[in-house]
Amino acid sequence: MFEWLNELDLYLLNAMNVTYTHPYLDQFWLGITNMHKIFWVKVILFPLILAAGIYIYKKEVIKIIVAVALGVGLADTLAYRVIKPAVGRVRPLQNLELTWLRKVGHASGQSFPSNHAGNIFAAASVLSWFIPPAAIWFYSFAALVALSRVGLGVHYPSDILGGMILGLIVGFFCRIFIFNRINWFRLQRHVRSGDEISSADRVRSRRLN
Repeated sequence: MFEWLNELDLYLLNAMNVTYTHPYLDQFWLGITNMHKIFWVKVILFPLILAAGIYIYKKEVIKIIVAVALGVGLADTLAYRVIKPAVGRVRPLQNLELTWLRKVGHASGQSFPSNHAGNIFAAASVLSWFIPPAAIWFYSFAALVALSRVGLGVHYPSDILGGMILGLIVGFFCRIFIFNRINWFRLQRHVRSGDEISSADRVRSRRLN
């Protein structure tokens, strides 16, 4: 069973890192995985996103930022401090048996689970609670970040799968046991999609009109 899973892991790693690749795709993966380090992203894109959030949600954008920080911090701590030391898996680029691997990216430390995948899926899950209509975009971007780690040769596919599961569990834990139970996290200025206006509010609105 485990041997078959390991073979599948290596097959998918080979496919993304060696077979189906291109110099432009390498640059794309590098850009996605290192987006937080790119100058124009830090000084232009992120400030624009923050400005848009402030424009739409005013001071309540602080709730979203705190919630994302909470989810990402919890996922990152569990992955880096708890699971990785317990599993102790060597990264693909440090595995001397994988002579065919293209070492496009750089990373250190242990491999399972992927912190990138765990953190970004936790963030996507949290953001989707606040902004449900954009959930598909949050999860799509999270998937790209996770896949970039395999394309760059710094993680096995099972690493990103483990990170994804961890991030989703953490995200849904925060949503169910924190955000749904602490009123402070609820946005007051904007009604979340899915939180339908009550029938009483509809009647009141018709009377006013």
